[in-house]
Amino acid sequence: MTLDHPMTLEQFHTLVKLMRGNLETPSNIAARRVLIDGIPVPQATHESGKKRASVHITVNRYKKNHELVVEAFRFKGNLSGQFDLIVKLHRGNPEAPTTLAARAVLVEGVPQPEIQFEGFSPSALSQAIKRYRDAMQTVSEAYPPTVGLPKKPRRPRTPKDKV
Repeated sequence: MTLDHPMTLEQFHTLVKLMRGNLETPSNIAARRVLIDGIPVPQATHESGKKRASVHITVNRYKKNHELVVEAFRFKGNLSGQFDLIVKLHRGNPEAPTTLAARAVLVEGVPQPEIQFEGFSPSALSQAIKRYRDAMQTVSEAYPPTVGLPKKPRRPRTPKDKV
């Protein structure tokens, strides 16, 4: 299974954590073997004892989400898209009042004291801000902005003229 952007072990661990998975489940072990170690799905299926469909679904889920994260985090300054993706992968409710308030603070730069608290407490907002800030930091560290950027083509070298 090939990826447009190869995945590192750190990135795999980050995705599993972000998606609230468990690294030790047979399906996740099999997905790691396919995506990181490069073994074929049938071999990972045999090793894990899981059905091929289960391993295939898990591999595709991590592969798809890896590509989404690469695209969202490849350039600095895409805070809105990054935040939305973190909420989605974290299985958060994008319309929840605390999520909307955390978005206002983290993406739009609204000072936390200016947030109106309707339907949630200040501590719930602080927890949401911390949860999403920590998730964005963790993903940013595993997916630095240079990940996924095309390499600049090298200029062909020409022999230097001797005078």
